[in-house]
Amino acid sequence: MRYFLTIVILVVLTVVGFMVLQVKPRDTLSFNPGGIGIAQNLVNKNGNVLLINLSGIRPDHIGAYGYDNSTTPSIDSFSGQSLLFERCYAQSTEPYRSMATMLTSEYPVCYPASNRKNASVGFRDLICNPEPTLVAAIRDSGHTTCAVVSNHVLKGAYGFAEGFDYFDDHMVTLEDSSFRVRDSGETFDAAESWLSRNFRRPFFMLVQFPDPKGPYDADPRFGNQLHQLKEYGNPKVLPVSDSDDYPINQIPAYHGISGDTPSVGEMIRRYDAEIAETDYYIGKLLDTLYRLDINDDTMVIISGLHGQSLGEHGYYFNYGQHVNHCLSSIPLIVHIPNGGAARIKDVVEGIDIMPTILGYMGVKPNRQISGMNLMGFSSSPNLKDEYPAFCYWDDPNKYSVIKGNYELIRIHNHDYRLYHVINDPEEIYDLYSEDDPVGIEMKKLLDAWLSSNHKRALENEIERNYGPPGMKQPMSIPLDEVPGR
Repeated sequence: MRYFLTIVILVVLTVVGFMVLQVKPRDTLSFNPGGIGIAQNLVNKNGNVLLINLSGIRPDHIGAYGYDNSTTPSIDSFSGQSLLFERCYAQSTEPYRSMATMLTSEYPVCYPASNRKNASVGFRDLICNPEPTLVAAIRDSGHTTCAVVSNHVLKGAYGFAEGFDYFDDHMVTLEDSSFRVRDSGETFDAAESWLSRNFRRPFFMLVQFPDPKGPYDADPRFGNQLHQLKEYGNPKVLPVSDSDDYPINQIPAYHGISGDTPSVGEMIRRYDAEIAETDYYIGKLLDTLYRLDINDDTMVIISGLHGQSLGEHGYYFNYGQHVNHCLSSIPLIVHIPNGGAARIKDVVEGIDIMPTILGYMGVKPNRQISGMNLMGFSSSPNLKDEYPAFCYWDDPNKYSVIKGNYELIRIHNHDYRLYHVINDPEEIYDLYSEDDPVGIEMKKLLDAWLSSNHKRALENEIERNYGPPGMKQPMSIPLDEVPGR
């Protein structure tokens, strides 16, 4: 009898484990403008959408996500009236890949390792999609579309202006005729100016802040408002690298540090000050909606492009090159007018942002998409559908899948890492084993996604077109592959 009970228990545990890890594909064949089980009175075909995007923002340094410091009073207040997604993941830790996936609701293209094209892709190649972006569908529905972008790799010349009536990617000219990216204050000024002149007509507006990604040079007053944390007392001093090429145990050169090198603790404090400064201008932007009396008709979404490493795996104050949890995890907070507030524990992705925007506006996508409308969480905060999230970095290829409590990372072709990211978010303990049931199922899930992605990449290759001759090329294109060279 005891042997029989043991067999039954093992069978039940196996079935339950499979149910937890099985793939539950997103619905890409149909689109419900209202989302899953949502009241149609939340759909507003004449409403506005403001999408606020930050570079290098970690959720665990935001008060609403549990950070014990005064970095984000504006975001914290905003989240109390919104859907806060505790576990959202970017589809790439590279800025322009991440933004491309958000605007198209498509996963980034991953070529097989035998096909050397990952490092030479442009905006359209990222998604193998010659069709319009989802922004074009919004514009075609009668909305004015605007973007204020302050990131040099997201310039309109690289394809990101497609679908926008107004695309402001202005760079600040310096005395020596060089350029710099606008800071958060200048980004707010540009956004507020456009809003004040165009708010009377329904609009979709993307405001992309350059911070808190380094260099960390916030106004000192924002650092002064922070509480003293023990992390700020870390006395470790790192050498400053002479390159930005993701150095181990070094501070990347792009931080522009000269003179005495600040400690790791001081660098973390400066990072938090960058967050506080960006939060201040986000608050001013939200106040503008109230000043113009359009807050009741405006969906507002706050998200990130990617995270920031603060020492995990020996990488400090940088982003990209890896798909680790500190880089793929991003905040996502969605305010739906009259939609209520909730904290959502389900795993969601950056590609879900545009379907959610389309759902609020009642706009049907102009093509099949990979993301899902998140508005359903307004009425059902705990759907627990256990969808996976995928992330990708090229050259050398690295991929990750997150599902339930686990994250599986594939480095190059056959090197895997498995982490319990709820209990071990810093990814210290590798749990991967070739005969472990969780690792086996996660590997199947990632391999199935890669197989589908490789097939799409090879079957849908399109001619690269980076604009008129002489135009500055996307930074990731090797010179020997730039058209015309």
